[in-house]
Amino acid sequence: MMIPVSSHPLMGAFETADNDGQLLATTRLSGWVWHPEFTIADVVLLFGDIGVPVQFGLERPDVATRFSSQPQARFCGFITRENFPRGRGPIRLQVTTQCGRTYFLDAKLDAHLETGAYLPPRAPQEMWELSTLPKRPAPFLNSVPCSRGPLNILFMLYGDFTSNSANHVAAFSNQLIARGFDCIVAVPEHMETIGAQARARFLAIEFKDLANLPSYYIAMVRDRHSSTRGPRVNWFENSARG
Repeated sequence: MMIPVSSHPLMGAFETADNDGQLLATTRLSGWVWHPEFTIADVVLLFGDIGVPVQFGLERPDVATRFSSQPQARFCGFITRENFPRGRGPIRLQVTTQCGRTYFLDAKLDAHLETGAYLPPRAPQEMWELSTLPKRPAPFLNSVPCSRGPLNILFMLYGDFTSNSANHVAAFSNQLIARGFDCIVAVPEHMETIGAQARARFLAIEFKDLANLPSYYIAMVRDRHSSTRGPRVNWFENSARG
């Protein structure tokens, strides 16, 4: 197995005429983005829970001049295909490379737009769906008999899904789900970074959604062996912290 590892961050910038970090009028957003090592395959602009289509690959001679040693800097321009739709929320650029890595460029910009076209929210990805596996014992290594454990498990991360800790939690959760448990992983914000965990099988939520936690486990309440008091909570932090 080959895992691409990069020591270089995503390079890019938004070009906006904002008002103290607030976008108050519908417009097209533009900017530039490139990566020193990986080829960019897809770009989408995230606006709250909406994905705004972006045209990418525009020629930017000014950026090419600034980064003259980087050939990918010449065709790194982007612009939204249409004016921003109505809605509210933070703005970020989601960048996916040809090797499958996901990066985010933060515009440090919120929008509150009461006019403009309507775009439906992004459809939840399949990997966000809660597993509803039938009731069964939870076999562990070599099928050694063991007592039945709690079926509802919640992991809480200190960072988003691009952090180093998220890689470990994703692996733990996937294995627990394969053994009959149901897992939810909560992050403080930026739930959309779940795209960085391509093999995730768990449900991703943000801390603000924890008040609704019992409803996420409603399928397990029907199991008289599971607890209706909520999940077992696991805070996760390693020595690298994120």
